[in-house]
Amino acid sequence: MKVRIGYGLGTRASCDAEGFSTLVTSLENHRFDSLWLSERVGSHCPDPIVGLSIAAGLTSKIKLGFSVLVVPGRNPMLLAKQLATLDRLARGRLLSAFGLGAVDPGEQQAFGVARGDRANIFNEVLPLLRRFWAGETVDQATAADHGRILDPEHFGAVVPYCDGPLPDLMAAALTARRPDVHPSRVIASGLDRLRQMIGEHIEAGGSKFVVIPVAEPDHWEPHLAEVAEALLPLQN
Repeated sequence: MKVRIGYGLGTRASCDAEGFSTLVTSLENHRFDSLWLSERVGSHCPDPIVGLSIAAGLTSKIKLGFSVLVVPGRNPMLLAKQLATLDRLARGRLLSAFGLGAVDPGEQQAFGVARGDRANIFNEVLPLLRRFWAGETVDQATAADHGRILDPEHFGAVVPYCDGPLPDLMAAALTARRPDVHPSRVIASGLDRLRQMIGEHIEAGGSKFVVIPVAEPDHWEPHLAEVAEALLPLQN
C-alpha cells in the first residue's frame, strides 16, 4: 500500500496570484504528492481547471487533482477535450475526480441543472468521458452502461485542519450538523492531531490523503515546511 499526502485549498481559498504561486512552488519543493483544487462558483476560490493549468506551468513533478470537478451542466465532449489537453501539457500529472456539486441553490442554478437530475446526468456523462478519451466513436444512446471499478489503492480521505484550537463558530456549526460526532473527530486542531488522524485512516486501510487548511496561513512557505515535516514521513 502506497501512502501519499496531498494538499488542497478547499473552497475558502483566495485568488491571490502571488500567494497561489508561492503555494504551488512550495508544495513541489517540499515534495508533496499532489495539489487539489475544489469547485465553488459562488466563492473566491480559483476555478479548478484554470488554477491547475497555472500550477502545471509552475511545476514539473507534483500531481494535479480536482476535489472535485462538477460534471452535471458541462458539455461532455468539451470537458473531455479540456482535461485531455491539460493532462497532455502537464505530462500526465492530472488526477480527475468528479462530483455532483454542492447542495446549494445558487451553485445548482449556475450549472443549470436541477438537484434531482444531477445523479442521472453524472451517470450518463462519466462513461462518455471515458469513451472520448479512448478515441471511440461516441453515441450518447450507449451511455447507460456506466459500471465503475474502484482501485483498492485509491481509498483515502480529505482531512481538514486548523493551526491551533478550532474556532468556536466552526465547532458549533459542526456540532449542529453532526451532534453525535465531536468536532475534533472531523477537523484536526494542530499538526500533531492531523498526523494522528491520518495514521488512524492508514490503520483502517486508507492510503491517499488530501489535507486542507480551514484558513489560509499568513505565509505559505514556512507553514508548508512545518506541514511537510509533520506529514511527509508517513509516505512510503
